[in-house]
Amino acid sequence: MKEWADDEYCLYINGTETADLWAILSDWTKSEDEEEWKKQHVPRFSRLIACWQPLGFIKVFRSDEWPAELCGEEVTGQALADLLADPAS
Repeated sequence: MKEWADDEYCLYINGTETADLWAILSDWTKSEDEEEWKKQHVPRFSRLIACWQPLGFIKVFRSDEWPAELCGEEVTGQALADLLADPAS
């Protein structure tokens, strides 16, 4: 079995808890400093999500209501790429 990198494990655990993207970064950094996230951590998790989503390991949903996986729509393809490329998301 493959050993998990710390960032992979963080994404996996938060994904199974249906955490929002903000919570993943907050959990990873133990901080709410969104400016730090944009520079150092958004690219890392964006790459992981972009790799894992087509394989079915993780799903991304967008919604104005919580929980997004029940009220929202799944984001895939180019819409997911655009979402992950936007640090404000």
